[in-house]
Amino acid sequence: MSTAMLYEIETAKRLDEADTRLSRTHLIEAIVKINPSASIDFLQTFTDQHLRTYLEHLTWGCVPRSTQQEPWGDPDATAGIGFAEPND
Repeated sequence: MSTAMLYEIETAKRLDEADTRLSRTHLIEAIVKINPSASIDFLQTFTDQHLRTYLEHLTWGCVPRSTQQEPWGDPDATAGIGFAEPND
């Protein structure tokens, strides 16, 4: 991971710690910096809370595993992998 990316992540963390209510625009900009394949139009379809959760997940995923204190947890406790049973 590049130094610039780590800087962006650390900046996002500091902003989030300083103000847990980042504007919708700031949330989307931070997500796109980490995940440029996410389109702004697509991200705008989600609630602020969903965007905040996704940004936290992206940020946590960018930190080297050796420095992670705790694993990122799903706040809704939903299954990470789902499946469907075929209708016979």
